[in-house]
Amino acid sequence: MSLSTAGCNVEIRDLSDPVRARLARLQSDDIVSRIRDRDRTVWQADPAASEVADRLGWLDSPLWCKDRLDELGSLSGMTEGSPTVLLLGMGGSSLAPAVLGSVLPGSASATLEVLDTTCPAAVNAALRRFNEKRALVVVSSKSGTTVETTSLFQTFFDACGEEGRYFVAITDPGTALEQLASRRNFRALFRNPPDIGGRFSALSYFGLVPAALQGLDPAPVVAGAITMRELCLDPTSTGGNPGVILGAVMGEAQLAGRDKLMVVVPPELQPLGLWVEQLVAESTGKSGRGIIPVIELEDSVRLETAPDRLWVLMAAGGTSGDRHPLASLLRERGAPFVEIRLGDPPDIGAEFFRWEFATAVAGHILGVNPFNQPDVEDSKRLARHRLSGKVPEQPDYSTVSGIRTVLDETRAGDYIALLCFCLPDPGTGRKLSRLKATLEERFRVPVVVEYGPRYLHSSGQLYKGGKNNGVFIVVLDDSPDDCEIPGADYGFRMLFRAQALGDFEALRTRGRRVVLLRGIQDLEDAIG
Repeated sequence: MSLSTAGCNVEIRDLSDPVRARLARLQSDDIVSRIRDRDRTVWQADPAASEVADRLGWLDSPLWCKDRLDELGSLSGMTEGSPTVLLLGMGGSSLAPAVLGSVLPGSASATLEVLDTTCPAAVNAALRRFNEKRALVVVSSKSGTTVETTSLFQTFFDACGEEGRYFVAITDPGTALEQLASRRNFRALFRNPPDIGGRFSALSYFGLVPAALQGLDPAPVVAGAITMRELCLDPTSTGGNPGVILGAVMGEAQLAGRDKLMVVVPPELQPLGLWVEQLVAESTGKSGRGIIPVIELEDSVRLETAPDRLWVLMAAGGTSGDRHPLASLLRERGAPFVEIRLGDPPDIGAEFFRWEFATAVAGHILGVNPFNQPDVEDSKRLARHRLSGKVPEQPDYSTVSGIRTVLDETRAGDYIALLCFCLPDPGTGRKLSRLKATLEERFRVPVVVEYGPRYLHSSGQLYKGGKNNGVFIVVLDDSPDDCEIPGADYGFRMLFRAQALGDFEALRTRGRRVVLLRGIQDLEDAIG
């Protein structure tokens, strides 16, 4: 079965019959119209439940953004004298701005730096840069109470002598952050619609304000999103609907055992891959099932065609008729794959909406609510217990032989996740890339590399709530570096440790195959 729509080519071989049947059922069940009309029973059986209804604002967010383009276009002047926009946020609040900051065309008047870690070394380095030359700091949090963002804000606010003119807030109405921004005279406060969930918030203030502050033009992003929205919300042609097709392929692939979504991106689109990862993983990974995104760089991917994989090949530039260089290899091997070409410049707004709609459709097919995250709280609760001193600091670090024992339990259909509480710098990245390649070669399964605590707000939901087919290596770089958190009785080192140990405990409690390592060197020693 081959399909082509909106820059997307689909060749799915053994999935043809189930996808064809699914598209017919989606048509007969009028799913597109029901999603367009915000019918919560598409995902939630109880029509009186409000959980879904309170998270469907993303369906109209492109239109909401269009009405605010003049406001967004005026924001670049706010950074005069500040060559850097420093974004403090986690999950959806940080990943979408990182995408836009890296791929939007044009000359930015300021650079974007994202700080989405509690690693003390990373915080100290960002503080040094901030003190050398003041940045405009964007504090981004839907709830207004995210511990990482709150701790980082307190630190930077103290560093500048509590001068609110250096700060901008993006949050929901009525949050503690909104009140704080007003009380402390922030440079600006942006109240986002409260019915847009964090990972579905790319096309809202959370995604577009940081880009506009850099001097980048959000208008093409919004225009592309509106065009894709019209295509996805058209109920007359389910078989040509770009969001429905992608969602149906993803959902049926998972039901057929192809639960690894192998997303191949060129280096310049890596931030988009990370955004797709958090959207798909957190939305579908629950109730013992889920789609497992594995982000692969085009220049280093191992093109395995095992029966647990669905490939997505993403590229920018050229025309929709151009074929990805890996497409012919996958076709020769009979592997199902999807090609998405974003054009030149990349039409990021369209991809944001396509993937959001596809993820909502896949959630319907899998019978899960794509708008909640029921298993995320476990790690947070256990981290809070450690910070309160209720849990003794006795890390259960694994020996080299223990690491090998857990790795040797890896079987076909599994995946390995390196969950790294380490300094996210290029040197660490190169080490992890080498380890990933070695593990993939040895165990013939996909390997994902995650930085904590960022992943706790995205794929962490999948790891604890999805199928038990992951092997988890939690790596804690417990260096002596620290940084004070004003107003707290602990510093960033203790917070960083508590988050790593809390997630390790949460995974172990769920019966996952998991080990805790004292640094990357232990893993290097274990695998040789």
